[in-house]
Amino acid sequence: ERLIAFRFPDGTSQTILVHMWDTREVLCRKFANTSGIMDDTDMVLHSLVFCHPTTGKKEVVDAETYIMDLLDGISDHAIGDGVYFTFEEIPDKESFNLLCTILKEDPLSTTNRPKLLKLLHAPNLAIVDVILKNTKIRDIEKLANAILYIFGKTKQMPRLMKKIATSEVSSSAVNSLFRGTDSITGKLLSLYVQKIDRSFLSAALIPVFTHVAGLNAAVELDVSKIASGDLKKDLLALKTNIQHMEKITDLAIGSIVNETERIPLELRQIAREIQKVVTRYYNDKQYMVPSTVLFARLFCPALIFPEKYNIQTPKKIPPEGKRTLMMCSKVVSAVSSGRFFKDGDFMKDMNSFVERNKTRMDSYYKSVMDLPHYELTSTSSKGGG
Repeated sequence: ERLIAFRFPDGTSQTILVHMWDTREVLCRKFANTSGIMDDTDMVLHSLVFCHPTTGKKEVVDAETYIMDLLDGISDHAIGDGVYFTFEEIPDKESFNLLCTILKEDPLSTTNRPKLLKLLHAPNLAIVDVILKNTKIRDIEKLANAILYIFGKTKQMPRLMKKIATSEVSSSAVNSLFRGTDSITGKLLSLYVQKIDRSFLSAALIPVFTHVAGLNAAVELDVSKIASGDLKKDLLALKTNIQHMEKITDLAIGSIVNETERIPLELRQIAREIQKVVTRYYNDKQYMVPSTVLFARLFCPALIFPEKYNIQTPKKIPPEGKRTLMMCSKVVSAVSSGRFFKDGDFMKDMNSFVERNKTRMDSYYKSVMDLPHYELTSTSSKGGG
């Protein structure tokens, strides 16, 4: 047995009793409990400062090394008085290795899951932020899947996403937000929407699939593909198709709006929290997040590839119908983002429809994020301001 005295920078001191048979986990817990760091601060124990009782000379020793020395019974530092803690944020490499060690051992085991939860739910989510910011993109999916699973079980996804998005938004250009392989927020959002209940997607889009499956030909907007040889006839056909595409797209948007209340509450909370962060930095981007989350990651791709979203269409959709759905998806995307088709794009004739539906889409986004009875809890509100 060894009685070790700890003197803290604030002048207070404490002692703990260490046994040579203590496991590394037990020693870590004793040190953590002594300092109170698990409950009272965002910092994590990184190093110990030893002050020689006689000479007053100080020496900084890695906490991990010190603990292992204690286990081996060879630590000279465990003698006498004058030892105190210093606190630092866990360095990037150490924090990543710490979490990966637990993940490799199975993060859901009865012994490891509580440890992982403790780390991930530390005040202000500091360890999560550090890990994700310093993880190579190729490693993010595996790590993010584990984190999403854990946070999903504890209903803390809005808190997590707000924390990570705050870091990204504060350091990124608005046109690159949540895009590309280096966007951690974008990656997490893409993984998250794969795991939620997506029955609202099917409910919203089935009316569109039913309509399109009953068509005999594609509602073509590219006049070069109509090509009957009679230009006047082709232009008349194009005019008719534009009107028909407007009706199909109107059906899609109307059905999506009607299913607002079926969107999972947590997804709406996430959109709301991230949007609040974006608006803080870019006031003119009032509805950027619900557009990115709901349309770019759900409604628009599901219109083109319903099978990838487990949507059972009433009838098999022929190739002509799939082309119609592809063009419909483009128009829905334009309406959702407020971006017009450029000159030279065969879809530009749909710009008037995009313009007419801007107010309608803004109202939809407002209703998605209008959660009068929802606020992050006091604990959760530490996750991003």
